[in-house]
Amino acid sequence: MKAQKAELSNGIEVIYLQVPEAQKYALHLSVPVGSFHDPIGKEGLSHILEHTVLFCGTETIGETDLSNQVRAAGGEVNAYTSTDETVFQFDASVLNSDNFYMIANALRSCISEPLLPTDRVDIEKKVIVNERANDIDDLQRGPRIKLCEKMQAVNGSPVDNIGQVKTILSITSEDLKNFIKEKYDAGQMTLYALGPQSIEEARTVLEQTVSQIPNLGIKEDKRHAITCSDQDVRVLRPDLLQNAITLMFDPQEPRTLRDVFIEWQASNCFELSFVESARREFGCFYGANYGNWLTDHCVGIKTLSARSVPEDSGLVVDALVKFYHNMETIIPDQVIQGTLDASAHFYSNPSRFDEGIISLVQFQYGNFRSLFDSERIVKIYKSIEPDEVRQAAKNILENIKGMHVQGPKPDDVPKLEDVRTGIAAGKGPVSAVELKSSSGRGNNWGGATCDL
Repeated sequence: MKAQKAELSNGIEVIYLQVPEAQKYALHLSVPVGSFHDPIGKEGLSHILEHTVLFCGTETIGETDLSNQVRAAGGEVNAYTSTDETVFQFDASVLNSDNFYMIANALRSCISEPLLPTDRVDIEKKVIVNERANDIDDLQRGPRIKLCEKMQAVNGSPVDNIGQVKTILSITSEDLKNFIKEKYDAGQMTLYALGPQSIEEARTVLEQTVSQIPNLGIKEDKRHAITCSDQDVRVLRPDLLQNAITLMFDPQEPRTLRDVFIEWQASNCFELSFVESARREFGCFYGANYGNWLTDHCVGIKTLSARSVPEDSGLVVDALVKFYHNMETIIPDQVIQGTLDASAHFYSNPSRFDEGIISLVQFQYGNFRSLFDSERIVKIYKSIEPDEVRQAAKNILENIKGMHVQGPKPDDVPKLEDVRTGIAAGKGPVSAVELKSSSGRGNNWGGATCDL
């Protein structure tokens, strides 16, 4: 199964996947504009625009009519904003063939003729302020946002997609209208589409609808480049019961599609196996979350967030160091091979993807400018060796770059340099966990004992 490529008269590039057995039509419009493009002092503008074009009505579709039409067609509307992209997602049931035109026209209307009235924009800004507060209070996302704020102060570049409360509230309806007129250029957009019909039939509908989005003829803006400088940030939060620890890792840009799949497997094994081993041996924390956060020169940065009662905070990092040095034992070959086999099986049965397949097409095409080919992906997964996956996990840990701790006793957590020293100590498994915080809770990282 391969995606097909076409171009609409306004310059929008269409990546279309025909799935005869699909249960839904789906459209994902990728606009290469995100928080990196926000004007200085108006950070958060791209994210607000994403909200308001969907929820504030258009010249031809009322604000409640849009969601009602799509839901009545068995579909959903969604969107998200990242550092360098905003994506609008529409889908609808294939039970009525008119639904494809309906969602395509709704998408066209939102992008080309949003109303953005001041009263509705002001209400939506309140929603986003609450969204920001919710993220900061969250024990997983909160430390990342705080670390972003610290890095922004150091580097002078916007690294927070949502923006600060002050900048969010300063954005006006006119700011949004001017931004969309200046930045939302059809010639730079990519539309990922899925349905049971042929690409010729789909293109006819898309020409009648989304081809009306204006082509501004502008060149891509120069994006902000974020440089990860070493940061060890500690925030006292007496209102919390746990210390929340976030470690940031300097990204290594994948060179090939095979590299990306290896890192995916490493990420899965890393998060699940690390959490299980730390709970089993130390009982030191409740859970961890591993994934992407920022973009550094348009490359994803990885973060690991964990949380623990203050008296066990040092053990969280001890567990991470021991995991690094004992990875061959903690993640045996059969575990890694099992996940590789399952991934290959998943991609070899494209009929089981259904609605999720368009996201896979969007990811691969957007990153590698190549077309979706399940046979190729299966072949790649079958060629990966367990040692490659473990080495990828080690490479992540070896590139630790920043650290943020918030909670009732943030100083109980080992310092960033101590973590680096512990990871670098020795070449074999750690035989005894004597790695304690250098803040006075025992031996420092230099006292680690290792079997060489």
